[in-house]
Amino acid sequence: MKMMRLATAVAVAGWTAAQAAVSVTNVTVQQRWPWNGKVDIDYEVSSDAPDDSIFVYPEAKENDRNIAIAPRTLTGDGVEPSMCGARVKPGRHRMTWHMDTDEPTLHSSSFTVTMHAVKGGMYLVVDLSAGPSPKSVKLVCQEVHKHTHSRNVLLPVDVVVDRVNKLLEGWGAFYSVGYPSRVFRKVNHYVLKRMARFLNR
Repeated sequence: MKMMRLATAVAVAGWTAAQAAVSVTNVTVQQRWPWNGKVDIDYEVSSDAPDDSIFVYPEAKENDRNIAIAPRTLTGDGVEPSMCGARVKPGRHRMTWHMDTDEPTLHSSSFTVTMHAVKGGMYLVVDLSAGPSPKSVKLVCQEVHKHTHSRNVLLPVDVVVDRVNKLLEGWGAFYSVGYPSRVFRKVNHYVLKRMARFLNR
């Protein structure tokens, strides 16, 4: 099974043409002491109309590498759980990024955050960074368990290995977008444990 680490695809479409009237300024980014994995992003949004609904979203980079920010890792003013950002009115705001969930090894000196603003409605935000859900991992492990169960001990080993490989290749290809390597390692560990047990029968 391959573990692929692909860039997160975040598609944003359908905002109005009046983007020049919206801006994000005075952005400050600070990792909380004692480096607990939370990053406070303070920013100010200005618009030509004080009642505008504005969608703001962060973009993080480490040198030239984009860092995927999952929606579930953001909290703060106007943050919408299903979107990687917040819907706010003009003014001063704070968003907190729980960075240790997305990138546990980063420190404040090794990355930058840029805030973007979009006036009007966001029609599509697709977050593919989360990878397989715990339910999906449980289901694939149950399937591996079925294939490596003791009732299959009389089957040739290459038949069992082929069945497990086909299962894992299909499942892994489906979830190869985003950052699933931690979950893939967990599944790999389970498969190795089950195969070792199966071969020792």
